[in-house]
Amino acid sequence: MPGQVDVTERGIYVRVNPDPDGVSNRHAVTAVQAVTDGSGSALYAEGHSTIGPAVKVRGAGRLAQFEKADGTVVATLSNTGVLDVAEVTVAGGSAAGGGFFAPSDHGLIAWNFTPYAATSSALAPTGGTIYAMKIKVPVATTITNVIIGINVQGSTLTTGQNFAALYSGAKALLSATADQTSTWGSTTGPITMALSTPQPVPAGYVYVAFLSNGTTPPTLNRGAGNINNVGLSSATALYATAGTSQTSMPSTITTTAYTSASIWAAVS
Repeated sequence: MPGQVDVTERGIYVRVNPDPDGVSNRHAVTAVQAVTDGSGSALYAEGHSTIGPAVKVRGAGRLAQFEKADGTVVATLSNTGVLDVAEVTVAGGSAAGGGFFAPSDHGLIAWNFTPYAATSSALAPTGGTIYAMKIKVPVATTITNVIIGINVQGSTLTTGQNFAALYSGAKALLSATADQTSTWGSTTGPITMALSTPQPVPAGYVYVAFLSNGTTPPTLNRGAGNINNVGLSSATALYATAGTSQTSMPSTITTTAYTSASIWAAVS
């Protein structure tokens, strides 16, 4: 069926009817600014009402999505009023909040806190305990790797029982890494670990999980202080444990707030 355009004294009404399969991927209105050397806009709205807005947007899904010329999403606005920004440019550099560099400056998608805030005091994890670090993903993307920082390598680790993994915001396993026994027992610094299967994820939250078994698990780079979960419950904690006596990553996890340290983690 064709679309519908009505022009009345109240304004212009545009309707896009669904395709025969009941779905439409067509835009109701498309505005293109073909001139590349001018200062004009593809779309301009000017309102003179002192009561109503110049532009009103109503939607069941995202209210707005902002993209670069190549289609890269830089920000979205949800219908609950949440603005997710992949990166903000401020005076003095690219930052997610004033002066610090953003994950994208490091070739990363997101992290749970800037690595500049990590301390020289590392966490010594308990063998068999899963540690879960919550990360906010600003826009829909595909995650290929999870990253942690090892301060001191592990010793006599148990082969086949050392893994990192990516969990969804609902705490369901998305993908795990290969066994990290050799790497964690011989390497320090930031450790980039490929997921078995790259994972497309929506804007929202994911968890990076860490599990080590052996005589002495590797120590992990962490932030300072013990107030990292202030105002949060075990279910919403940013830093948590998620099971003990584990030898592999389970299909789902249940988090318990962990207040002793904020373990650094990132995704790319």
